[in-house]
Amino acid sequence: MNKFSISKYSILIVLPLVLLAGSCNLTPTNEVSPAAVEETQKQVFSYEGVEGIDAMSLLKEKYEVQIQDFGPGLGEFVKTIGGIAPGADEFWAFKVNGETANVGASQYVMKIGDVVEWELEKIGEY
Repeated sequence: MNKFSISKYSILIVLPLVLLAGSCNLTPTNEVSPAAVEETQKQVFSYEGVEGIDAMSLLKEKYEVQIQDFGPGLGEFVKTIGGIAPGADEFWAFKVNGETANVGASQYVMKIGDVVEWELEKIGEY
């Protein structure tokens, strides 16, 4: 076989591959799945418990917090943590050791080993 015949066969093999590759859209997209967006947008503030201190007091020590005080019986409502306010359909969920607390943060006196989390959650997903 001479050089010309090898080149001719190479072109016959390579050309369809080039055309096929050219018809494919190899441009990366910026599309992200909704689940990935939600995960990256989750806001969580956490801290370890200190024996004998209520969770709200320690939250105020650790982070910049804005609250609304509803007085005796209802206590304080967290409006912002670290300058982040919940959206219209969200609230700051108070969790201890991964579970939603069954008392308010001002009433929960922490123990050594407790992990407190404040996470933005959608209303109704509680």
